[in-house]
Amino acid sequence: MNNVVASTLTTPLTSIVTLQHLVFGVCRLIDFVVPDVPQDLELKIKREQYLAKQALADSGAVTMVSPRFCLPQKARISIFCQCTGTAWP
Repeated sequence: MNNVVASTLTTPLTSIVTLQHLVFGVCRLIDFVVPDVPQDLELKIKREQYLAKQALADSGAVTMVSPRFCLPQKARISIFCQCTGTAWP
């Protein structure tokens, strides 16, 4: 009697767990395929960063990138103070 009850409960449970993993797999695939930032927006961000660096270079300001802020795509630029020898974040 226990085998009949156990088999009638495990079959639907196995189906549900299998379907759940299939749905999670499809969601992960969609997350992998679709980019987080649209390509045109990424291009505009890179252009803005380039123009900002060019403006700093054209102004004659001495700049340096602080090693503690070196993150991919988000590096901060610090202005180096020549009188005191320190960097301003």
